[in-house]
Amino acid sequence: MNKRYYTIYEGQSLLDVALELYGDIEGVITLIEDNPELSSLDDDLYPGQQLLIDSSKTINEDVASYYKQEAIRLNSRSASEEAPVADLSGLISQDDILLRDLNDEILKANDQ
Repeated sequence: MNKRYYTIYEGQSLLDVALELYGDIEGVITLIEDNPELSSLDDDLYPGQQLLIDSSKTINEDVASYYKQEAIRLNSRSASEEAPVADLSGLISQDDILLRDLNDEILKANDQ
């Protein structure tokens, strides 16, 4: 077995760790099985927390190797918290587009 401990960084979720180390989000199941203190996908991780990782259970070696080679640490929670919220007030909705298309079709039919 190729077991080791992995230290959690700020903003990391179980999905981040699974993708980074196992190459697939299905690695969450392995994380929960190998770390009894985790009970579900919703468990909050904290910086410095240690998780047992078994690299022999890697699902997608290409993806996991890429993250390792590029020294990429996924942390989707901190990124999403810092991301600016887009102002969508000037955009039309999909419903508006459908209604406009429907009105155009009705007008075309009435013109004929």
